[in-house]
Amino acid sequence: SRSWLARAFRRVTMPGLLLPLTRLFAHMRIRGKENLANLKGPVIFAPNHQSHMDTPCVLAALPARYRYRAGVALWKEYFDPYFHPESYGKLHSFGNALLYWVVTLFFNAFPLPQTETGASSSLRYLGELISGGWSVLYFPEGERSLTEELLPFQPGIGLIASRLNVPIVPVRL
Repeated sequence: SRSWLARAFRRVTMPGLLLPLTRLFAHMRIRGKENLANLKGPVIFAPNHQSHMDTPCVLAALPARYRYRAGVALWKEYFDPYFHPESYGKLHSFGNALLYWVVTLFFNAFPLPQTETGASSSLRYLGELISGGWSVLYFPEGERSLTEELLPFQPGIGLIASRLNVPIVPVRL
């Protein structure tokens, strides 16, 4: 998803398709963007999680210098039919695989397991992103809240930030 072809694809589709659609369906008021003006280097954007529109909304609100160089951590277990097709029907696995590839391509997303093994390779990848100058969109609640109340944060965001020596920018949706 970080190949030149994938990045070029996002450079065209994000302003030409995704951002206009996001702004059409999500009426946003953006406040505090000026706080990012003096921020240097990669950061971890840590929004609360309320809907499937959260990722495109946050990306639409970010300055271009962060929008086009961001990786999005996604809940790996949501894509279980893609990673473990033997446990699901072919149609369900195919649909989930297609969704996984679309999300990965359009949003530079990468899987981050919460209950399965494999977190170390995902965290290593997250570190590679940060080291390469990419910022990360990381939902610390780990799942969508069905109310406006914040859910407890999953373990890891503080450790990641301190180990990588990268600031966390809280985002309220």
